[in-house]
Amino acid sequence: MLRHKDTIRLTAKERDAFAALSADGKPAPTTVGDHNARLQEAARAWAEGDSPEERLAALLAQDMLLAPDPVDESDEQVQPGADTSAKQDHR
Repeated sequence: MLRHKDTIRLTAKERDAFAALSADGKPAPTTVGDHNARLQEAARAWAEGDSPEERLAALLAQDMLLAPDPVDESDEQVQPGADTSAKQDHR
């Protein structure tokens, strides 16, 4: 998987695995939010199953959730006149 901030691109194998697990017939997700929302929906659907395999698929979907991208300090913009003392090294 390639990832830049909230944008993702799955490999062919990852797309196949995602399609099998999500079973929603939609194209592969391109954002972390879409990826996680569809996996959470799949996990709920699989968890309602009666077989151990379906419950295992639910756990797999939950395990595949992606962590949100941490805020990059270089992306934050400081407002003019804002107190930046917390970011300064006071040695």
